[in-house]
Amino acid sequence: MIPVLGVPVLDRYDLLEKMEESVDVEVKRYYVLDNGDKYDPFRQEPAWAEQCHVCRPGANLGFGAGINLMIRANAAVPWWMFTNDDVIFGPGHLKAMAEYMWQAQGPTVAHLAGLGYSAYAINFEAVERVGWFDESYYPAYVEDCDWNWRAKLIGGVTIIDIPGASFHAGSQTIGGSSERRRANDRTYARNKDYHRSKWGSEPWEEKFETPFNGGGDPSSTTAPRLSRLRDLAW
Repeated sequence: MIPVLGVPVLDRYDLLEKMEESVDVEVKRYYVLDNGDKYDPFRQEPAWAEQCHVCRPGANLGFGAGINLMIRANAAVPWWMFTNDDVIFGPGHLKAMAEYMWQAQGPTVAHLAGLGYSAYAINFEAVERVGWFDESYYPAYVEDCDWNWRAKLIGGVTIIDIPGASFHAGSQTIGGSSERRRANDRTYARNKDYHRSKWGSEPWEEKFETPFNGGGDPSSTTAPRLSRLRDLAW
């Protein structure tokens, strides 16, 4: 059983339903963060979920903030599974993930093979050691590079791939709208600028050992400036 399966969704509810159809393991709590405010919670709930919850913040919180919120809203569990809405799980892949995470010792992040932070599990010890996702990467992209680099700097975190054959359709929320693609081109560039300022180089090519090369604890994050959220919102 997966303690919590969390998924943020903006407007591709058709993809979300396909993802749901591919789940083949029991889930204690299925948590949908509906950033688009149009998900129908009254349709038939998935048979694999013991509990279902839909959170409607009324605006697009962004991916990093969404993950942080889903952890806070389910803070008592030992580990969480997060997935994009455009992932299709291969048979038995989630079961293999659950079996591994229940046996994991110490801070652990496990990706479904080939999917990276599009479908991954993370335990309490890893969040406690590395900290929250940086919400200044807004609304999406590069927050995973930041967290992964911080985990490497801090050390002691096991990051592995779980073998299997799941599928990620790849950024379908953005791909389905020319307006959304243009918005993402702008915000992705800004997120990369922020990342270069914070870590001295491109995503996955980080150089600094402390944030902004100014000392301090890599595990500490601060809330984003309101002006940044206003400027990058889509």
